[in-house]
Amino acid sequence: MRDRTLNIAAQSDATVNVKVGMHTFTSPAPGSTNFIAYETKGNVKTLINPTFSNYVLVAGVYAVNANAAQNFDPTTQAILLDGVEFVGPFTQKTGLFRVKS
Repeated sequence: MRDRTLNIAAQSDATVNVKVGMHTFTSPAPGSTNFIAYETKGNVKTLINPTFSNYVLVAGVYAVNANAAQNFDPTTQAILLDGVEFVGPFTQKTGLFRVKS
């Protein structure tokens, strides 16, 4: 990204600011990938997943009491991680980019 080399250890993260415009991301898994950074409002961040490893999103409901929560139960589904099935309010993602808001 703009001729910068970033060495970020596995199982960790780093904050990198990129300017609006076209960039090229290169790593062993996808090779070279062009992407465009757009101007955003607020504190929108994107996670770059260069190894396409599994990310699991967990849905949760926070309510003041059981009656308030009963209409907002997250859907449950089965996901498979390293050959083990997990059932719950999970969504599995493996893409290169993941928008975080």
